[in-house]
Amino acid sequence: ARPFELIAEVICPEAERIAADFLARLSLVDAASHLLGDPSVVERIGAALTAWIPSLFEVPDEEELRWFVDEQLRVGLTHAAHAVPVHLFDQSVRQLRRELRERLVASPIPRADLAAVLSVSDDMVALATSLIKESFFDELMEHESAYQLSTALRSTLAAVLAGGRGSRLGALTRYRAKPAIPFAGEFRVIDF
Repeated sequence: ARPFELIAEVICPEAERIAADFLARLSLVDAASHLLGDPSVVERIGAALTAWIPSLFEVPDEEELRWFVDEQLRVGLTHAAHAVPVHLFDQSVRQLRRELRERLVASPIPRADLAAVLSVSDDMVALATSLIKESFFDELMEHESAYQLSTALRSTLAAVLAGGRGSRLGALTRYRAKPAIPFAGEFRVIDF
């Protein structure tokens, strides 16, 4: 639990500021203007992000883990209901990861723990992202939103078939789960 505790010490007190910085940067993106034009929407998104960011780093027991998964799936449905473009979501996730990394690197976390902390931070954002996208795409397919689905698929760079037990990945899966294996430098297998 140590990496989670270290992350929580740095990120949780800063969650509101991280959310505000995130929204300020996002407001500069043309594709986000229709979503962030209403101050009440910005306020609701800010409050949701302020609550969501710390939830990524709470060490869950089994019941909390079920809540975490359900919450990410609900977020994906919300994104689909508001027609959030997939490329905007992906850009936002990259921005959030950068923001978290910068704060963690600048924090007083002991350098001996920093690699594990950064890995856990990236893994938790990747897990949440994959769950959000899963329900987002399920919702699009269920409601036959062909236009948005085709737009999402056009922004897909690759498909990674990573099913099975992972025994053929040998040394790569000895100390980490297959979904956490780095892919293309900046991603993890779970991102796809």
